[in-house]
Amino acid sequence: MIAGPQDALEVVQLRPEDDVERVAKRLETALKKLHVGESGEAVIFADLFGAAPANAAASLLRHRPNIEIVAGMNLPMLLECLLGREGVSARELAERAVVAGRESVRDVGDVIRTALAGAKPAGGDG
Repeated sequence: MIAGPQDALEVVQLRPEDDVERVAKRLETALKKLHVGESGEAVIFADLFGAAPANAAASLLRHRPNIEIVAGMNLPMLLECLLGREGVSARELAERAVVAGRESVRDVGDVIRTALAGAKPAGGDG
């Protein structure tokens, strides 16, 4: 992994036979393994808003009001949280993750075309 081995991190995979309830049970197991009590803080990342993992995490909010759920996960947002989580609340980590995720999404073709359009030919007046 880019950030090296990480403590206090669990991965819950979605299996083909899973429904929201099964994923929620595995999320609960992961939180307990991390010693996150019902009033404890944690950030849960999910791939898609409205899909089973995000819905399962959202179902935990009824009895775990201090968890944060970030859907639409990408690598920059995960790295932002893994590398800057010391002494930071789950709420702040979730906010940072969303900002990092938004800032990392780029239309590469548009970036290159814009840069090329602004570049002047070497040795000429343009």
